[in-house]
Amino acid sequence: MREMIAMPNKVIIEYIPAGETERESGLLVAGPKYQGIPDRGKVISVGAGVEDVEVGMNVLFNVHSPVGFKFEGKSYIPVDSKDLMGILK
Repeated sequence: MREMIAMPNKVIIEYIPAGETERESGLLVAGPKYQGIPDRGKVISVGAGVEDVEVGMNVLFNVHSPVGFKFEGKSYIPVDSKDLMGILK
């Protein structure tokens, strides 16, 4: 598997939210009634400047970006570190 590197202050999370739809381009778009609802996922990559979060942690986050992407068959979304709401243990 190729490595996925998050940009500064970003966290890349693997998840599949309720109401997700996939477009022909491969972009994932959350349905309007699900945007802004906290979701959870697994941290895949942590960008420079992000503190207290490590790869492999399960987190609760707020989806502001309606567009995710697929990489090697799995769904991901980039999230600003400030949008992480907590770590699930």
